[in-house]
Amino acid sequence: MFIAGVCLLAILVSSFRVIRALNVSCPEIKINVSAPTVVENTPFTVSCISPGVSKWDWDFGDFSPHGNTSKVTHIYRSAGKYNLKLVVNGNVKCNEVLALTVAQDMSATAVTNDNGIETSIEGPSTAVVGHPVKFHETSGKATSWAWTSSDSKGIDGTGQEVTYTFTTAGRKTVYVTINGNKGKASVDVNVVAPVASGGGSAKPRITEDAFRKMLSDVVNKKADVPAFNNILCNLKMVVNYKLGKDKVAQKTFDDFCKDIKGHGYRTEFDQVKLTFDPKGCVSGIDIVMHKGSSRLLMDR
Repeated sequence: MFIAGVCLLAILVSSFRVIRALNVSCPEIKINVSAPTVVENTPFTVSCISPGVSKWDWDFGDFSPHGNTSKVTHIYRSAGKYNLKLVVNGNVKCNEVLALTVAQDMSATAVTNDNGIETSIEGPSTAVVGHPVKFHETSGKATSWAWTSSDSKGIDGTGQEVTYTFTTAGRKTVYVTINGNKGKASVDVNVVAPVASGGGSAKPRITEDAFRKMLSDVVNKKADVPAFNNILCNLKMVVNYKLGKDKVAQKTFDDFCKDIKGHGYRTEFDQVKLTFDPKGCVSGIDIVMHKGSSRLLMDR
């Protein structure tokens, strides 16, 4: 009888422990967001540092990979409404849902933050798939940076300068946010496919407008001759150019670039006409320079 009573007591104690385990109370969950307004294509940080929380599972509601640390940086790629859900300690019953409205990105190429710092990006407007290009934040007053792009899934760099190597062609956008989301700038980049070598198939051609922008980048010291390596059939090819209605002059492409480099305030291009070979590389260049451009270029 005594033994039966002891066994019954043990069963009751075990049952109590199981019931107690099933009814573990959840810790207080408090989600902090780094920015008062969340904007598409702009990194922001969410955190939950609360007593009793040792595991985190962040679901941002946009089908992106979950976060699993106390503080996570995220980027929404589209404006709209999202339910950000945090589950803690591996218990689905211990959760908190935060309804977020992500605003549309209306930033221009330069933005002035609350402290009067004008933020802008210096970098090429055209790039080639597989070739690295650098971008630089130019305010001179930033103390922290967060770089991302329209191709990114997170933050790509945290210094004043970042290098991108795009893997696909098309229009891309590079963004930088400074001083903890207090200033932001963006720049569009036209990424072109490299020219096929040998007997490969033709690649998409660069547009004449994009080529003109690349020449402007050379003028402003944002690009150099190697940037054209996979666009031109030959860097030593002859460029036909003239100033206004003057007679046509000729130079090799690399010499032409050397002459225009650094003359940003007095070198403009009214017209650029390109000729392509069957593979899509540029085989001919005809340029009409603006009449206000430096005549020194014609005399070199």
